[in-house]
Amino acid sequence: MVAKAPPPAPSPEPLAALVFDAHGHRRSRPEELLDEARYCGLRADVADVSQLADTSLRYDPAQHLVGVLKDAYLVSCKWQVPTHLDGPVGRITVDGTTNLIYCEFSAEQLASLVGKPLDKRPKTRAFSRQEFADLQGTLEQKALVQRLDHVLWQTALETSAGRLPVGVDPATTVYLKHWPNLTRLHRTPHALRIAALWTTKGAGLLETAQTLKIAQRHVFAFYNAALALDLITEDGAQVRRAQRKTKNNRGLLTRLFGWLNK
Repeated sequence: MVAKAPPPAPSPEPLAALVFDAHGHRRSRPEELLDEARYCGLRADVADVSQLADTSLRYDPAQHLVGVLKDAYLVSCKWQVPTHLDGPVGRITVDGTTNLIYCEFSAEQLASLVGKPLDKRPKTRAFSRQEFADLQGTLEQKALVQRLDHVLWQTALETSAGRLPVGVDPATTVYLKHWPNLTRLHRTPHALRIAALWTTKGAGLLETAQTLKIAQRHVFAFYNAALALDLITEDGAQVRRAQRKTKNNRGLLTRLFGWLNK
């Protein structure tokens, strides 16, 4: 009786990709690197925090469209009415109650406003409910309509391009007021891990880069985007109160801490 040949040995598992790059940073996921230079810049890490005083590494949101849109968003949310402003190429209507923005000009004209400082900062004005009701049908038919959170997030990333806002101390501990909707917003490199750290513990910007072993520009990009949506706070007590409300949700906290090690 002829003995059966032994089954072939299984093929060796392919070697896993290196976790760290040549600079000692954790590697980003491929989908996170889309338009990285556009949203995060290409600046190398600074060794000394004093280097961040360089004006080329800072920008003033108040002098750009992102600052104007954020102000309009905050006013709309506070008073629960749409707001509007007359920009250089036409009117912009911001409705924080429905998360929509109406631009009475083209997408190309909107893009042209993002990267350069505004010559004159437009004033934000609130619509009365009746005024907006009378105008809404026309806006929905003729204006460029987009999700407000998306426009704020994208505009902040493109304007900052890895720079920090003027006056921001990178050593100050920051927290997230709540988790951003990263399934609908552009996910910059390591956004989930940064969000998990700032939601559970809080950290300074440079401390975040060191703790997570990621590039500083990736931390700065996420900070700018979250800042535009008013998600950043320096009030740790606020975060701890929110955590106490969810203390029974062990699964959520476990997932948050799990992201820190991915």
